[in-house]
Amino acid sequence: MKYFLIILFFFSGSLVFAQSDTMDVKLGKYRFRAIYIDTNYSTTLKVTEGNDVIFKGEFEERITDIKEADFNNDGVKTYLIAAYTGGAHCCTYLMAAKIKYDKLVITDTLYLADSGFDIVDLDNNKKYEIAAANMMFAYAFTNFAETRAPAVTFTVKDGKFLDITKNFPAPLREQIDEWMKDLQVFRDSTFQCPPEGEDGFNTDAGSVKTLLAAITANYYYLGEVYKGYELIDKVYQCPDKESFVKILKEDYKLK
Repeated sequence: MKYFLIILFFFSGSLVFAQSDTMDVKLGKYRFRAIYIDTNYSTTLKVTEGNDVIFKGEFEERITDIKEADFNNDGVKTYLIAAYTGGAHCCTYLMAAKIKYDKLVITDTLYLADSGFDIVDLDNNKKYEIAAANMMFAYAFTNFAETRAPAVTFTVKDGKFLDITKNFPAPLREQIDEWMKDLQVFRDSTFQCPPEGEDGFNTDAGSVKTLLAAITANYYYLGEVYKGYELIDKVYQCPDKESFVKILKEDYKLK
């Protein structure tokens, strides 16, 4: 289930009108109209209920997506507003908002880096989740294209984003299986280690490191992080192995 690669998916509501600089979305009885202004690189967002304006504000970023979801199956809608800052491979953040007393209030913000997001019901209980990708290893060990991104899952509770990745092991194990196959390709080709004192960025060794890092991260979420380090010890025999493991444990807190 490569759901973490999906960037735009309108889960509910109908798209009324859209063009490069305007987004007009109807969600239930509310209408969200976002207009991007090229001259000052900002977005004006207006939310209306019939003829009543319940929100009007300006954002420095381009609003790229607006969705709604019921995360607790209690009839209470959370509105998700995605904003893109611009730049190569960066950056998107997601705002959670609620409408209360005919006013729209933003309750929390989630930084997604280069990840998109999707709204899914992973366990078919009508309580929806946010599926995204953890971009923590982007450019860490090799180029962006070779970077692997662990699946990450969120919900919204009391208006706040909550990481619930550990509750959904299936996508993590699926990624591990896929990445093990990719790793085997490098093992079969007997990848070359970087010279001592070099980190091997943009080499086959760097690609192996990003695969091992992502696999270890998934094992961490599964409560089996030791399996990641056992794999590193078996596969990666380069001079920088000790420093690589130290980075994973200290910088990325995978321990």
